[in-house]
Amino acid sequence: MKPERDAGCPNVRSSRPPAMTGVRNAARTSGGAPVADSTEIRRLIAVARPWLAGAVAVGLGQALLVVAQAAVLSRLLATALYGGLTASAAVRASAAIGLLAAGQGLGGWAWEAWTESGARRARSATRRQAVARAVRLAAAGRCDPGRMATLIGAGVDELDPLVARVVPRTVLALAVPALLLA
Repeated sequence: MKPERDAGCPNVRSSRPPAMTGVRNAARTSGGAPVADSTEIRRLIAVARPWLAGAVAVGLGQALLVVAQAAVLSRLLATALYGGLTASAAVRASAAIGLLAAGQGLGGWAWEAWTESGARRARSATRRQAVARAVRLAAAGRCDPGRMATLIGAGVDELDPLVARVVPRTVLALAVPALLLA
């Protein structure tokens, strides 16, 4: 299915946000939507880098907490299996597991806060760029401002999953194994 040209904006395809001016028409996904190249995506999410770095740091901390919790739990189970478990050791290990779980919960909240902040900043910067371009197109008489606003709203919101989920998780997928093997 090919994206149709918008009657009010003949120079802008309706399936992409107007801020993505470098989208190559030749590069298409199986659904037929235009695909942006990696340099353009990096440019669009550049404003979110500090917040995404914070999310990655929190994700690494969560990975360490999971490993620490697994170590405490395995030590507890091994001690119980070989018959050397005392009540005080079980209480200490259970308390440690509980504290580590609380740390993971706090880390989950921090992860959401960092990624949402990064997505919000990327969305805002992209929307500003798109509106500036729409104003220039409307001033030149090349586009209907109302239709352009509709395109901007739908297209910019599509950045959220990329910025808030894909980018930080991709970095973590590479960093956590390296951290654990170090």
